[in-house]
Amino acid sequence: DFLWVVDAAAPDIGDIVPGEPNLVKIDLSRGAGVDTFFYEEPQITKKSYLNDVRIDTVRQLAYLTDSGTGGIIVTNLKTRKNHRVLGDDPSTRSEGTDVVINGKPWRRDGQKPSVNSDGIALSTDGQWLYYHALTGRTLYRIKTQHLADPAYPADELPRDIQPLGNTGVCDGMLYDGDGRILLADAERHAIMRYLPAGAGGKLQTVIQSDQLQWPDTFSVGPDGALYVSISQIDTQPHPPGPYKLFKVLPKR
Repeated sequence: DFLWVVDAAAPDIGDIVPGEPNLVKIDLSRGAGVDTFFYEEPQITKKSYLNDVRIDTVRQLAYLTDSGTGGIIVTNLKTRKNHRVLGDDPSTRSEGTDVVINGKPWRRDGQKPSVNSDGIALSTDGQWLYYHALTGRTLYRIKTQHLADPAYPADELPRDIQPLGNTGVCDGMLYDGDGRILLADAERHAIMRYLPAGAGGKLQTVIQSDQLQWPDTFSVGPDGALYVSISQIDTQPHPPGPYKLFKVLPKR
């Protein structure tokens, strides 16, 4: 019953406001923020962009992706200490992918964007963290056992990384509890499902619709329905219509 909100504190996706990037914990029963965690150098830099977060409520850990410089920030919610991992690893870096929406390459101020580690998902048992660069097509996962340990040698972490194959361009991600990863696919205007276990990395289409104009963040409701926000990132700064939130009902 807590809502977690990431404030990148990077206006117009530019340099951060020093000392301001933060993670807020909101108590929904009270409708009020109950805690705030701040991020500063050396865990982040002025070019960082804290993007997505997953919370391990059992181990009291938060995992955040840095889309600006690439890497993952691990926050111990008990000690309030942060450490940065995989900042120099290719798995958290952009692959230079040209994102194409409706046959048109995505551009920002006339330039091809390069966005590093973005989508992130945590397995239900907290043992695996999945992540994906936005301008990339490869899905990765890593065991959290060593990732969460600030004393573990950074140069040994890459041994734990497992590439899971080409899943297409992906923004938001969510572990659905059955060993499957939901991925927001902007190019296909679709929500995809990746089945890693015993399926040879099979990729399925959950739903596809032109209304999914850059699907982004996911959440699952108590009734099993999937909620997805529509960012329209490729149309900035003049989106063609209002921002929307869609509810996808499970098959009966």
